[in-house]
Amino acid sequence: MKVNLLPKIPKTSVKFTSSKKEKNTDAKYKNPINSKMEYLSATVATISSGLAFAVYFLGDFVDDIDMNNFAQKTGRKFMPKAHPLIRYAVVLLGAIGILSALYCTLKLPKNLYSTKVETYKKQKEMDVYIRANSAEKKLTERIDEEAKNADSQKKQNLATDYIKLRSAKNNVPYFISTDTLRQIEKMQSKN
Repeated sequence: MKVNLLPKIPKTSVKFTSSKKEKNTDAKYKNPINSKMEYLSATVATISSGLAFAVYFLGDFVDDIDMNNFAQKTGRKFMPKAHPLIRYAVVLLGAIGILSALYCTLKLPKNLYSTKVETYKKQKEMDVYIRANSAEKKLTERIDEEAKNADSQKKQNLATDYIKLRSAKNNVPYFISTDTLRQIEKMQSKN
């Protein structure tokens, strides 16, 4: 029998950095493109299109088959004592569920993959857009600060630099509407 006289000491990590978080001037921004919400919207779109496909398919199918007779035969097998209307509803909902599940099984992986690719493109384009805007803001502020204490020749040079900066303004990502940009500009002008 082994007797352990020393208590177990838990392992702790030692960090030689300050516990206070330092404020970084280039603070990491949060990308507004949320991949989880993009996946959710793709899933909801696939499920709703699966339901629409099932309803459309059954609408065409009902024209060719006597559904009352089919529902009674199928319903009597599984629910012998149920009301005929309940049998009909159960058969119809079951068929819609099976067809929509089949549709979703076939289409959802493809839709999620294409959503993943599109989300990645959106995130990278938004990263470039935001970084370019922050660089443009810093350059504009620098030009403004230099213009306050500059002579006429220096102001001419700064004016040409400012015109070059405005002409090189980055393009807006394809998924941002102009209305959204106007709203953002109004919010920034209020601040």
